[in-house]
Amino acid sequence: MPVPKGLRQAYAATDYWVQARDCALRLRIGRHQAATLQRLRATFGLPPEGPERFVIATPCNPRSRQLPPRVNARRLAAGAAALRNAGLAQTATLHRAPNGTWPDEHGFCVCCRDALQTLRVDRLARGWGQHATVHLSARAVFQLRCLR
Repeated sequence: MPVPKGLRQAYAATDYWVQARDCALRLRIGRHQAATLQRLRATFGLPPEGPERFVIATPCNPRSRQLPPRVNARRLAAGAAALRNAGLAQTATLHRAPNGTWPDEHGFCVCCRDALQTLRVDRLARGWGQHATVHLSARAVFQLRCLR
């Protein structure tokens, strides 16, 4: 079942805040963000150039259905453990609807060293019941990747 257009639009309008080494970075889908890419690379201890990709995902509020905060907290802890067990480096994210129509949602920015690791994150997110993930390519543009 494809992701409904209204949800794709909501995801595209969301501000994705990533906890970098020294600050929070605001990311937006479809925007070229070369400086943000460099700060992310530094956060993960990577050289300025390289093949790494970054994926934003959350185990919270599956299929865009709001869950109680305590349930999301448990899902977040389990998601962090799953990423660690898969050997994937991560930092915290906060996903915020700029118009306030959805509660803030926590998640992860995952550093992926190759395409296989990005697929692993997408598989985890699909298992968490998510419609989509957000990918940062080497072109420094964040793109929505629909999982359904």
